Amino acid sequence: MSAIPGHGFWAGICWGFDLLFRKWFGHDACLDCLVNVLEYWEVHPNGKVQYFSWITDFVLTPDNVYNIMRGGRARWKIENETFNTLKNQGYHMVHNDGHGEQHLSVVLMLMLAFLVDQTQQLCCPIFQAALEKLKSKRHLWEKILSHFIEFLFDSMTELLTFPWLPRTGCR
Repeated sequence: MSAIPGHGFWAGICWGFDLLFRKWFGHDACLDCLVNVLEYWEVHPNGKVQYFSWITDFVLTPDNVYNIMRGGRARWKIENETFNTLKNQGYHMVHNDGHGEQHLSVVLMLMLAFLVDQTQQLCCPIFQAALEKLKSKRHLWEKILSHFIEFLFDSMTELLTFPWLPRTGCR
């Protein structure tokens, strides 16, 4: 373990390569493969220890393990923030502890809706105006859903510029 300058905690990192990973499919069918494993931990001044580990097919060397660890932590952060958005901002996503392929289509539809919403939030002035007016995505989704159920719209533009939202000069 070594001190991480400027962060006030101790950290350690270790890795192994060509370790046997066995995945079972049913009672007697399995898939054996060799994987590389990376472990990282932090010991904070208050005694709290955080552990992180990854299974990878990357070749792990003393020169690259730190950057691979940082990439793994960044990826986890992105995934965690995306899940929290899907759970808490009107998408009603719940954690799936491996319920199998029968629920995969629901997850894919939620991810597709999230992608469309992110694209609109970034690129669509009409959507941006609606979001600014209603102050939160959750409130916007609730309004859109209630109007989607109550009225017939010919386009998303018509829905997003309905009288409860500001009219804009956008097409």
